[in-house]
Amino acid sequence: MGNNKPIRDFFRSILNKTDLAGIIQLYVNSAIKDNGWFKSYKTKESVDKNGNPIPWNTYPFLSFIEQRLKPEFDVFEYGSGNSTIWYAQKVNSIIAVEHNKEWYEKVKLMLPKNAEVVLSSETDSAIYGGEITARTMKSNNADNFLSFLKKLDRKDRNKNLHIIADNLAVHKYKEVKNWLSHKRKITLHFSPTYSSWLNQVKMWFNILTKDVIRGGIWTSTTQLSEQLREYIKTYNKTRAKPFQCT
Repeated sequence: MGNNKPIRDFFRSILNKTDLAGIIQLYVNSAIKDNGWFKSYKTKESVDKNGNPIPWNTYPFLSFIEQRLKPEFDVFEYGSGNSTIWYAQKVNSIIAVEHNKEWYEKVKLMLPKNAEVVLSSETDSAIYGGEITARTMKSNNADNFLSFLKKLDRKDRNKNLHIIADNLAVHKYKEVKNWLSHKRKITLHFSPTYSSWLNQVKMWFNILTKDVIRGGIWTSTTQLSEQLREYIKTYNKTRAKPFQCT
């Protein structure tokens, strides 16, 4: 076949001069090829290298969250699409909330049996408004948590409620489970252990800490409680809006 080295050197010099060598190398052998980045770019969809659906997140995040998902999990998701399908393959069930009617009609035809997408208007304050419903209490126990759930039930009597909580034992207490078993419109979802940063309530507590708690001085718990309630009232009127992960 002769000596092909001069030909290879010639083409390599052209590629280097036109800055194409690095791009070709990435396409031939690289992590972004193995992850499916080129496939996603070409199809304009969130897919892996084999065209299978994946969430539209960074690849390190997908690796992080996949290790923490368990088959018995019931997942609640804001937005829907390929991520809904991906989660459905790894957990017991998933419910996704979608505000775009056209996208909702498309997605619901794609989902497996253990996945459900719910259509809800962006103006629905129960889901998208970001309004804070709060109650101050002296201790965090099962009785107080159940009392708070009953308050939410009275407040939004005719709505389906999806409540996201962490894995504290008080959220899984026998009396709480018994009461929830008779409430078909209320579903409790638990964020994965060591992943509290996924819970939007934690995001809001960070805002509360910066605005009120940090550096604050109170003469009594009553004064603190009154300030917290006043802050929440003002927050709901002037600042309440959905959190968006970027």
